[in-house]
Amino acid sequence: QFAVSSTGVMAYIPGPGRTVGMRAIAIADRAGSVTQIGLPPGPFEQVRISPNGRYLAVVSSEGNDTTIGIVDMPAGTALRRLT
Repeated sequence: QFAVSSTGVMAYIPGPGRTVGMRAIAIADRAGSVTQIGLPPGPFEQVRISPNGRYLAVVSSEGNDTTIGIVDMPAGTALRRLT
């Protein structure tokens, strides 16, 4: 799963799609520099990045509980739960 902002920042969840278990979220810039965000690994399934690269929308799922949250970038250390 990956998403690219209009500023060229790519956010992605490394590994094969729909992998069960804890996964980290990483970002890559136009120069190819890859960094894991400060958010601890979790049951992340999808990630989308805002056009300006400032926010990530993250979907996670544990059992029957699906959560959508927003992460402020570039620190990426806190997930603000929306659902």
